[in-house]
Formats: sequence, C-alpha cells, structure tokens
Amino acid sequence: VRQAILQLVNDGYLRREKSKGTFVTTPPTKFRFIEGLRGFSAEMKRHGIAYVSKVLEKDVIAADEKVAQRLAIPDGELVFYMHRLRVVNNWPFLLDRHYVPYKLVPGIETKLADNVSLYSILEHDYKLVLHHGWREFEPVSPSSKKEMELLEIYPTTHLLYVESVVYDTNNAPVDYF
Repeated sequence: VRQAILQLVNDGYLRREKSKGTFVTTPPTKFRFIEGLRGFSAEMKRHGIAYVSKVLEKDVIAADEKVAQRLAIPDGELVFYMHRLRVVNNWPFLLDRHYVPYKLVPGIETKLADNVSLYSILEHDYKLVLHHGWREFEPVSPSSKKEMELLEIYPTTHLLYVESVVYDTNNAPVDYF
C-alpha cells in the first residue's frame, strides 16, 4: 500500500503534507516521469561526449518555502546551493541549480568545483544512496538577460525547464534541482 501511495504521489495524483496527511490532487499538467539516477556527468562520460561543468555560484543558504517543501525540511533550514553552467561539445547546454540539505553534506562547499560530479560526491564522500526520483518538464522562454547571455541564446529561443527531486532509500529527499 505504501508503494502504491508513493507511486500516486510521484505521478502527481496525491500530495503529502507534513503533519497533515495525504490528499487527492488534480492530475498534473506537466509531464512527469520516474527515471534512473545517472547524473549528467555520468551520462556524458557513458556516451563519450565532451562536456564542462562550470560552477557559477555555491553557498550555504537558508531554504525558502519552495525549497523547504521539496526537500521536506523546515523553512529556513540550511541547504547547500549550487548554480552551474553545463557546456557540451563547446556549446552552452544547460543551467542547473541544486539544493541539498546541509545537515546531510557538511563541508560540501569545499569539495565541489568545476567538472566535479555532485552525485559522485554525495555517493562516495557522504555515503548517500540515491535511490529514486521524479522529473517534471515544462516548455518556457528565457527568464532573464543573464540566462540568455550564459546560454548564448535569443529571447525567442524555446527552453525546457526541468524540476527534479532525488530520494534516498528511506524516501527522504536528498537533492532538489
């Protein structure tokens, strides 16, 4: 029964609220699917594709309401935040922003740098087992001039916004990006 409820939550038909319960929702309008947890770096290496990961910003910050909700932590709890530019075959490919509960990864800000895999650090240095997750995809337009500059695109370029949460074996959120 727990697995069935988890699947309905992951599919967007149910939502859980801490200390309140599980509620029926309207079916999601965004495309969502469950997938394997191979990270970007591992996927690029697997296919032999040249890539660069450039850290634009990293810090330990207080989680805002949305981040706290996605990570199932209290508002204001510390999270590790990282913003990166991913370049594939010398072309700007994507921007990502990761949020990880800092209590799970103390000191991670000193370990992550350009071309270092976040998931590799989580698994090897912090012994976190990345078990399952979900991703939603939504078509969007560029949201800022800075974004257009980093991706080297025009204001009329169509983009794909991806939102994801990765869970450990205890179904605890480990990474929201």
